[in-house]
Amino acid sequence: MVLLALAACNPGSPAPTPSPTRIGGSLLMPLRLQPSGPTIPSPDGKLIAQLASTGTLTFLTADGDVVATFTPGPAEAPLAQFSWVPDSLAVLAWPLSGLARPASVSLIDTHGRRTALGIGANSAAVSLSGRWIAANHVDENGVVNGVDIVSRSGGAARTFGPCTQFLGWRGDKVICSKAVALYSLDPQSAEHTLLPTPGRADLVPPVDGPFSSPDGAVVMLTENNTTYLALTGSGLKPLSSDLAYSPLGFVWVGPHQALGVSASMRVDYVDVESGAITQTSPAIVDGSVDAASGNWVAWMGATTVHLSDLKTGRDIDLGIRGTAYALTANRFLLRGDSALYLVQAPTTSV
Repeated sequence: MVLLALAACNPGSPAPTPSPTRIGGSLLMPLRLQPSGPTIPSPDGKLIAQLASTGTLTFLTADGDVVATFTPGPAEAPLAQFSWVPDSLAVLAWPLSGLARPASVSLIDTHGRRTALGIGANSAAVSLSGRWIAANHVDENGVVNGVDIVSRSGGAARTFGPCTQFLGWRGDKVICSKAVALYSLDPQSAEHTLLPTPGRADLVPPVDGPFSSPDGAVVMLTENNTTYLALTGSGLKPLSSDLAYSPLGFVWVGPHQALGVSASMRVDYVDVESGAITQTSPAIVDGSVDAASGNWVAWMGATTVHLSDLKTGRDIDLGIRGTAYALTANRFLLRGDSALYLVQAPTTSV
């Protein structure tokens, strides 16, 4: 995932320097895979999906064993991008589009079965229960003039007004806007409700598409793609500009709790529902936190990926440049320049 990063530096405050232990080689296990295309673990960290340049999508275990594959037919455009569904049972995948209207998205489950959804891929997102999928309705001229909603099982998509911008899901209700008015839309009854919270003229989802907190209570938004805001049941709240968040996406560690990095390079816990910084870790991060698993976070330093223990502050330099994604039980998938690795962080801190 690619999201805007918020600058959180204070030139007037000297920052501590991590003192890493360089023992990465003993923690790294090369996988029998090549980083030939997008390779992303499922949200629950149990599976990995890899999209080859041929358009074939492969599902694998965290150890690299193939579970299922999907290959488009000869008359179908090759897949170019995908994103996981929150329940980790499928991905949304789509080809490139050279038209004003975005390509149509398909749901491909972890058994390799495809369901065509008939809605645009540029903003597609799944409801909390996984029952519904919504996206902006874009006409042939590239103009957004409604919200398309389709059942996860497929069928005909329905287009709803009065909104002109799909913002995301709060539980199983669509949140959308028209100018500065915010609406909640029930896909089952087709009823829409004007929210008492006023929106803003430049309110949009993050650049990688609509998403919500893991509990579905908070819709994450941006104002003019520069500041994060949280739409909660009690209103629209800007998140602290004193924290920097990962350009790979919010790193969640609770139902509505995420990690950010302060100007002093400490890892902080922020509650996106209340906006409060609820806890500070002893971990020092000279970069952005990109993934969290167990007690550990992974982050990219000046030249190599590091692991830091949120409880003790211990830092381990893995000695490889790349991008880390969270798996289960203190494990990470590390995508290096020429290989993929399984990273096992220590289960106990020393």
